[in-house]
Amino acid sequence: NWSIERMTRVTFESATLQDMISKAARVAPIKGAAFDKASGIILDIDTANQEVIVKATNIEIFYLEITNPIEVLGESVRWRIPSVILDAITSKLSIGSGKQVTLSNEENPSLLNIESGRMKAKVRIMSDEYYPHWNVFSPDDLSLVSEFATRIKQVQWAAARTGEPPLIGIHLDGEVVIATDRFRISMAPCKIPDLVDNPVTIPGSIFAPLMKTLGDVRLGRTENQLLIMPDDATQIRAAIFGDEYPEIKRIFKRDETSNFQFNKESLIEIIDRVMVMSKNDRNTNLSMIIGREEVAVMMGDSDGSLLGDVVEIPGHATHKRVTFKFQPQNILDAIQACPSDKVSMYYYEAEPKKPIRLDGGMGYEALVMPLSTVQKEE
Repeated sequence: NWSIERMTRVTFESATLQDMISKAARVAPIKGAAFDKASGIILDIDTANQEVIVKATNIEIFYLEITNPIEVLGESVRWRIPSVILDAITSKLSIGSGKQVTLSNEENPSLLNIESGRMKAKVRIMSDEYYPHWNVFSPDDLSLVSEFATRIKQVQWAAARTGEPPLIGIHLDGEVVIATDRFRISMAPCKIPDLVDNPVTIPGSIFAPLMKTLGDVRLGRTENQLLIMPDDATQIRAAIFGDEYPEIKRIFKRDETSNFQFNKESLIEIIDRVMVMSKNDRNTNLSMIIGREEVAVMMGDSDGSLLGDVVEIPGHATHKRVTFKFQPQNILDAIQACPSDKVSMYYYEAEPKKPIRLDGGMGYEALVMPLSTVQKEE
């Protein structure tokens, strides 16, 4: 029975409000269809329980955090506030011992007053008539999942950035997490017993705004949503796609003819260096030349400019030089997601149409499809 017309005053520690609004603002949409349906941040002020629930959604992820402020006076109320301006104001609050901020609508039920020390602001309160609403779920049936955010982050780069489900999603089958856009595939172990017989695919981009706040989580599911609790005060609902995910694990044959090991940061450094050539020509490809105990990386543009660099790999790739061509961001993303400093690259020296495979340690693997045929040194 919430209302936006009741008079209420609530006082927080400044750091508490700043942190809560910052996390909610990462989820709240700022453009597109989701903005039309669910812009803003909701603050549900519950005077009976002396608590505040902060909510935000982009229609695919539903974020909720509960806190007990310093004081709540007046009547229970629901405020919907524009997320960009609220985050901008609270991010500049002075924080530290004894620093407080008060929110109220006592002067005008359509305006939220924000006061902290001598700082004062007034922000429009939006109507919540068409805003999506969801309730707190029970944590009783959730299971602990270790390193959930780490595993999601390792594969997220490979999901399709545009298009339709399920390739824009991340697939969890209870044993591994997988993402692919058909040109690149990433997979990492993630034990979730509840999903072994009920795998799910969730939108691939939904955790990006919250990755800093997630670690080990408690996890469950309903028919249409994945339920996630990073801590006792925070709940996340993620939409589940109904489309069947392709059989990806069988693509990892692991029968490549050649391989070498390299230092992750050394190869990232030279790839990043030569990618400056893409600033003038976004369609340029990256050539990776493997052989003679070296890995060379080269990029050029349509004007004839060229930039290359080399990493030595003594004792590895002793065969004749072979050239692979990649979309540069694909190979860079795959390497950057590797959790270990030492990475192994596997490839078919004589079969150019097959992808290269990266083994990044801790069970992480990625496949990246070359763009053209392999060229061998005569």
